[in-house]
Amino acid sequence: MTFKGQTLPNRVEGATTGGDPDPVPAMWRYRVYGISTETGGTLGITYSPADCKAGDVPTPTSNKRRCYPVKWSPPDAPAANYEPYLDQGHCMIEICLGSSREAEGS
Repeated sequence: MTFKGQTLPNRVEGATTGGDPDPVPAMWRYRVYGISTETGGTLGITYSPADCKAGDVPTPTSNKRRCYPVKWSPPDAPAANYEPYLDQGHCMIEICLGSSREAEGS
């Protein structure tokens, strides 16, 4: 089997700054979008589009969207009087799984 990947944003960039550039680097992660099987078939995966963007994120208590609040601290965060970031992450939901049988084993 062969897996095909694509990078998608894991964090809602600009959510902590109201749309201004973030003080932290972007966080993109691989998601599987295709699998080629040993018999020649393929599986295709499609994900839902991002539901949140900078300046348009729900409050943690009223969230009914495909993003979630997360608190975190970068590794070099100072210890004294430091408040962790309240950030938003994307929830990537698989919305379509398709398959084809281009070649069958004999």
